[in-house]
Amino acid sequence: MNTEEFLELFILELEQNRNLRNYYRLVNSGTSFHFRKAYLHQRLAYVGRQVTKAGAAVWDIGCGYATTALCLTLQGHKVTGTTLEYYYDNIRERMDWWSRYGDLSALKIDYQDLFDTRHPNYIGDVG
Repeated sequence: MNTEEFLELFILELEQNRNLRNYYRLVNSGTSFHFRKAYLHQRLAYVGRQVTKAGAAVWDIGCGYATTALCLTLQGHKVTGTTLEYYYDNIRERMDWWSRYGDLSALKIDYQDLFDTRHPNYIGDVG
């Protein structure tokens, strides 16, 4: 999946997922929609160009909602993402949604207990 295809599906996801819509502020951005879309496209394309080896293993440190990790995985890379509890609660739903568009078996997202606390809903590696 190329960056343009991913971005179009991502916009569709944002239209359906209120939690992400408020975070990314893309589909509800009014006059700045084209600017925000171009910025996101530029960022995802830049990251994709930096991963030059086919099927490369990538560690997405601080992956948040895992958007870049999802994009790279759908482009054929093996991605491990590390996120915090705030974002972690939404990862399973996102992976379910994106699995309709490609193979996510090479994507592993985990929650790191960086602050000596354990999230009450920790379920181990998602993916």
